[in-house]
Amino acid sequence: MDAQGTAELWDRWIELWNGDLSLAERIIHPDFVVHRVPAPHVPEGLGGREALLEWVKATRSIIDDLRFTVEVGPIVDGEMVAGRWIAEGAYQSGIPGSTVPAGTKVAFHGNDIWRAEAGLIREYWLSDDLFDLALQIGAISAG
Repeated sequence: MDAQGTAELWDRWIELWNGDLSLAERIIHPDFVVHRVPAPHVPEGLGGREALLEWVKATRSIIDDLRFTVEVGPIVDGEMVAGRWIAEGAYQSGIPGSTVPAGTKVAFHGNDIWRAEAGLIREYWLSDDLFDLALQIGAISAG
């Protein structure tokens, strides 16, 4: 896959997270693997296309009207891609300890790095600021 094709794959990746779940079969490798720090809404040892879809659905159920906007990238190096995004939406519920009412506007940032294989996203490294999100929803305090 050339750099243009990989950059277009990045655009489809963002569209998937923005709710177009029909893209999964066209862009996610069946043996998809995630590397990240464990988080309450992310199954441990997440792997496979279907598990990714469940994660996307769960995330979107917690934050209504969730919208990912790319701030940096994609930066393409062969089959490796990196980018930074901001996610915005309205918190609904679902994170233990939250104290804000449903509908509270939230925003948090993250960095994605992934590797493509045979034109599909195969391996994914995520660094997102769930600490900031937890502060916004009152699940933890700044003091």
